[in-house]
Amino acid sequence: DLHTINDWLHVIIAANCDEQGQPRFQCLIYDISDRKKHEEQMRRRADFDHLTGLHNRAASEKLLEGMLSHCLSDNAQLAILMIDLDRFKLINDTYGHDAGDKILVESANRMRRIFIREEDVVARLGGDEFMIVAYTDAYLSTMVKELLELINQPVEVVTGSYDFVGASIGIALFPQHGCSADELINKADQAMYQVKRAGRNGYCISGSQEVMLAKAEPPAA
Repeated sequence: DLHTINDWLHVIIAANCDEQGQPRFQCLIYDISDRKKHEEQMRRRADFDHLTGLHNRAASEKLLEGMLSHCLSDNAQLAILMIDLDRFKLINDTYGHDAGDKILVESANRMRRIFIREEDVVARLGGDEFMIVAYTDAYLSTMVKELLELINQPVEVVTGSYDFVGASIGIALFPQHGCSADELINKADQAMYQVKRAGRNGYCISGSQEVMLAKAEPPAA
């Protein structure tokens, strides 16, 4: 009964003739669901961060290359956001690694709540460093401001205790600030450090002297 077999099947069909010259078919069916499940698990380990579920560095850089190729052929524009969580080390040292993991997971979820389009790439590069790649439109600055506001909202790091991180965000645009992935990531990274030098918790576009800082109120005790 094929209805009792899992979704993935490997089917081999052989055709020949019997002694009377009538066509005859032989069919072998193998259930390979477990193998496919294992392959999917291996693929996720290779492409996704195990803690946040975001794309990892290698996968995100590969996706960025593909998006840049699309931009070159379709004359589209692209934004690369380099994001560093500002108070992550303090929270990690104060409350412990479990609290730090909560901050990372919640920050990742909040990024995905803003950049929700199927083509948006949200990645954890390592530690408290993230990257977002998105095709640009008139709403980019609004989305970045909304992201900052969201990340600044408190997180229950341990039962009954809330804290917040804030984020420094550097932005580079294709083709204005470069045409290669390395160049754009470097420009966005420089803009992010410009935010840190200006006081942290804000965003800056590459080449601009203006840093837009967010205001974060400490969570109520």
